[in-house]
Amino acid sequence: MAVRRTLALVLWAVVLQPNAVFAIEAKCSACEAIASDLEATLKEEMTKVKKPLDFRGRLDSKGNRLGKVVNYHKSEQFITDLFDDFCENVDDYVYIEGAWHRYKGGKDFKRPEWLKTKVPIGSTMKALKKEIQGYCARIIEEHEEDLTELIQSDDFESSIEGEGSMRTVLCRTLTDDCKGEDRRRKKQSKGGGGSSTGVPPTSKVDL
Repeated sequence: MAVRRTLALVLWAVVLQPNAVFAIEAKCSACEAIASDLEATLKEEMTKVKKPLDFRGRLDSKGNRLGKVVNYHKSEQFITDLFDDFCENVDDYVYIEGAWHRYKGGKDFKRPEWLKTKVPIGSTMKALKKEIQGYCARIIEEHEEDLTELIQSDDFESSIEGEGSMRTVLCRTLTDDCKGEDRRRKKQSKGGGGSSTGVPPTSKVDL
């Protein structure tokens, strides 16, 4: 199922910014950022009380209504509403020193001290936003059917109770975008090495 705004972003990225879709810097870091935003959005949306969707629009010969009453959060309408402008709102991240870091957020978000003097401005910032938005559009469009099936599954709510589940699904199961980075991290941990840049890892601190 294609989502108009997501598809529009894909087309924009392919036609005007092809490298933004297929060759994003720090692909694993970008994927984990998108997955974290998607998980947070889903958790927030799942808590909202919505009226069931009533599709009983026909009557049988005895006057009984035919059709289904569908839980909104399991409906195609929910998926459309969820993904319609999701990637347009993925603009809280900036690429600095080899990784994508959150630099702004809600009222409870506190920007890390080391990041405060490193956030670019102007055309550089705009280009970075378009880059991660284009990557987001491609990855969501490519795996929308799998994500829809997951979200509509009976045990989905319980599966995202813990933190980081969408990072596993999106970046390691549906895509290979983090497998190389996982091998690097595993090798680094065995060797006892830290970050070569002095920048905190993104997986827990900034996402």
